[in-house]
Amino acid sequence: MKNMTPEESKMFAEFVRSEMSLNMHPGMSLRDWFAGRADVAIYEPLQTLKGKLSRQPTIDELATYVAEIRTIEADAMLAAREAK
Repeated sequence: MKNMTPEESKMFAEFVRSEMSLNMHPGMSLRDWFAGRADVAIYEPLQTLKGKLSRQPTIDELATYVAEIRTIEADAMLAAREAK
């Protein structure tokens, strides 16, 4: 086996951590995993929700909104896998 570059080593460590995380939650589906990995920051959820509500959202409203975004992204990722 060849020596890994620092970047390869970092990627391998990330893979191992993610695999360990999946194994710690055996009931987790691929959809759950995709949802957990979705980067919702690009949607600026706080600012977007403030604009929709015309007020500061509660933490529950924000959490629900972020969960909805994550679920939509996870479903899109699963659809993309099936389309191949």
